Amino acid sequence: MNYFDIQIAGKIIPHENDYEPEDVGKVVTESGGEYSLTAQTSRSITENGTYDTTLNNEVTVNVSGGGGNDIADFANRVDKEYDLTGVTTIPTYFAYRFPNVKIKALDATAIEEYAFGGGTAGNDASQFSFDWSKITNIGQYAFEKRNLPETIYAPDAFAGTSAFYEARGLKNITLHHFGGQYVFWKCKELETVRATNFASYMITNYDFQYCTSLKDIYLEGLTNSFGPATSAWTGSNAAADGTGVTIHVPANMVDSCKANSNWQAFLALNANNAIIAI
Repeated sequence: MNYFDIQIAGKIIPHENDYEPEDVGKVVTESGGEYSLTAQTSRSITENGTYDTTLNNEVTVNVSGGGGNDIADFANRVDKEYDLTGVTTIPTYFAYRFPNVKIKALDATAIEEYAFGGGTAGNDASQFSFDWSKITNIGQYAFEKRNLPETIYAPDAFAGTSAFYEARGLKNITLHHFGGQYVFWKCKELETVRATNFASYMITNYDFQYCTSLKDIYLEGLTNSFGPATSAWTGSNAAADGTGVTIHVPANMVDSCKANSNWQAFLALNANNAIIAI
């Protein structure tokens, strides 16, 4: 990590102060004896010490490499709790690499890339409280290696590349659609994925690799028969040593999918793999 994001340092909106939600991510700056809140997204740290960060909260950093800007230890980041009521967009790197965060963001509609990335997979004890039905965008690596609820119902949300990379705890998820590589890579507990409007999107490289519990994928609204990349299934329940995965598509797409060479390769991986009508 070559920088740290000011908006994730300290408590974002201190309840004891009258800061507005739009002040999230700003820092206190001084010019000619006058103090003001200034939008700032990153700051390089070149030496050890205690730094004044978001809204006058202090954070101590220890810099490795004798003056470099690689943060070896970021104090005050463990078990952080954030009540983000009123915040609609969770910004990039908001709690990146913060262990065991507890997030309440019932008004959020967008979760930007890397917002909660950098978890610790099986050792992560993070807790996320969203109104998932409001979410429309989940950026790349947003929940990388985080502990998630068993069920996520986000029927209007798009999930991008590596959005749920090696996430744990997640068993059932409903999205509008997903796209990009590694979206659900190594989600070992994941059983069911439902896209409410998959349209012309494709299952691409590594999307379901090592998803050893995967059983069903529902591609509602599918309009093309482009088959998935073969690499999508490596080590998953769809592979030769698994128990099989069923792909559910609109009735009018079953025959054309079965005629596609990539879907045929999927069916050939395991005798229990299937493509059926929703």
